Amino acid sequence: MERQLKTYWSNLLVETERALKLLDTKLQTSYRIMAAKKMKQIFTSDIHHKTMQKRQLYNIRKLNQKRVRENAILVQADKGKTIVIINSKEYSK
Repeated sequence: MERQLKTYWSNLLVETERALKLLDTKLQTSYRIMAAKKMKQIFTSDIHHKTMQKRQLYNIRKLNQKRVRENAILVQADKGKTIVIINSKEYSK
């Protein structure tokens, strides 16, 4: 996965540079700066998204492990769209 990401970014840089060389020489510098800013923005948002996703998956796994360990279940509350965690013995009463 990491290797694919490096290949993707390498290809993106090469293709961007090829496209920039097709422009008029007076415009190349300004477009190169704009392209660099956009790529940096995409790269940082991609890293942030992956970090958040990893953190959420970690929290979900920990909650699920605790739910299994404590013999609890998830049920919908009587009112609203709230989810409640309750012990399975209390729920069966």
